[in-house]
Amino acid sequence: PGLDWTPVSFLAASFLLTFGVIRYRMLDLVPVARHSLVETMSDGILVLDDRGIILDVNLSMRNLLGGGKREVIGLPANEVLASWPEILPCLEKDFAGRVEVPRRIGGEVLHFEVGITTLYIKKLPLHARLFTVRDTSRRKRLEEEREKLIAQLRDTSTQVKTLEGLLPICASCKRIRNEDGAWLDADAYMVEHSRMAVTHGLCPDCLGKYASDKK
Repeated sequence: PGLDWTPVSFLAASFLLTFGVIRYRMLDLVPVARHSLVETMSDGILVLDDRGIILDVNLSMRNLLGGGKREVIGLPANEVLASWPEILPCLEKDFAGRVEVPRRIGGEVLHFEVGITTLYIKKLPLHARLFTVRDTSRRKRLEEEREKLIAQLRDTSTQVKTLEGLLPICASCKRIRNEDGAWLDADAYMVEHSRMAVTHGLCPDCLGKYASDKK
């Protein structure tokens, strides 16, 4: 009689709470982090067990699979990915690393980088595999445009020749001496040392002089 059980119950609750935090990771923030991070990622995430069964999938991966409300967790991956045959070879158990996989969507070919990582889950007697799928179509287009630009610059540089240095020109006839010692007319020299095509005409002064001589 007269015993206050409140301190005793608080002591017992403290022991239980401590045991729950240490043993069962109570109050862990991982579920919150998963929803805030994994579900909002632009990369598709797919987790498979060693039998090829889907353990987890995020929203981006669902959209890549066609969207919809169909529940895919617990289904075989080769069944769910049947509409994406290009990625099926990546499901092989001995496959690892990164590979570029194309996919045709709406008449357009998109490029995706698929990364495969093996996960060792201590609490479960299995080895899982993590698939990350990243859309690299924009980077692929930029790389192709860069390669085209480089090829155009190389082609232009091989077609263009430049005249540099001192030109030995005759003070009387205005012919130019080339590297072999031969004296060439200016137009012939320019054609030889550049990609220019030379045309001929008369300047106003020469045209007036030519007309006077004809008279």
